Amino acid sequence: MNRSSKLLCPLALAAAMTGASTLAQAAGPTLAASDLGLSTAQLQNLLGLGAPGGHPGIAFGSPIGYGANWGTLGAAIGGQTLPDTAQDDVDGSMGLVAGFGDATNAIGLEVIVNIISLQDNFGEDGAFSAKLHRMLGDSTSIAIGVEGAGGWGAADNVDETYYAVGTHVLPVAETDMSLAINLGVGDGRFDDRGEDRASLIAGMALVVHPQVSTIVDWSGSTLNAGVSTVPLRGLPLTLSLGAINLTERNNGDIEFAGSVGYSLFF
Repeated sequence: MNRSSKLLCPLALAAAMTGASTLAQAAGPTLAASDLGLSTAQLQNLLGLGAPGGHPGIAFGSPIGYGANWGTLGAAIGGQTLPDTAQDDVDGSMGLVAGFGDATNAIGLEVIVNIISLQDNFGEDGAFSAKLHRMLGDSTSIAIGVEGAGGWGAADNVDETYYAVGTHVLPVAETDMSLAINLGVGDGRFDDRGEDRASLIAGMALVVHPQVSTIVDWSGSTLNAGVSTVPLRGLPLTLSLGAINLTERNNGDIEFAGSVGYSLFF
């Protein structure tokens, strides 16, 4: 079983986690108003969105600059197909997300508990992820974070992944659509060269409808593409589906991933 799928299943969960927590984001990247540190009215004016319950994801494999603030809880579950050389055909994991702080007036902190053992001995394997994030104006946010910290079970001996990333959201001229641009650097799972150095993270998401986005994501090691949707208007539930490693890099196969995330606000 490869590292990407076993360690947190990040590619499958990113879109929903970032949606459910920021996430995502899962992730990532459901881009809720409280996740962005904006009021609902500000967010709707910025993105041209109208679904009050949730918004589609803006990443599929990479972290984003936005994060969860105090008053945000989320959960996501996802899975992805595995290469023919793996013991199983499909792998999955889940994440529980909590937000702390205030990214608009100070610093926000997003904490994720990732559980990578879902079938046998549920909860036996997992790790923590954390992100510090800060809003810059009304449409940009930056973050630094770590994945795979404090692992237990099968994730106990896996090295942490560190990253820094920024995300900017802007309206598309003369349309009702919005574009999210993601750019950053990261090591660990983002670098498949085994040289323990930073690799580029980049992606774009086009919000074509208040409840639908299309995503292209370079996670530092693979090119991914997906679609994210909020199927029920007014319900903060995000579904994301997509493909991983479209260029079949390093002689790998194209794999498929899906996830679902749900947000709670208090």
